[in-house]
Amino acid sequence: MTSPVGSLNCSVRIVVVAVVGRVVLSSMSSLAGFTK
Repeated sequence: MTSPVGSLNCSVRIVVVAVVGRVVLSSMSSLAGFTK
């Protein structure tokens, strides 16, 4: 039972990191557009 939970946690972490990275990139690009 521990291995499935560990893999699920790993996949969830990867998805969260990808979503956060996309949001940060979009916010940074929008901020750069506003400043320029």
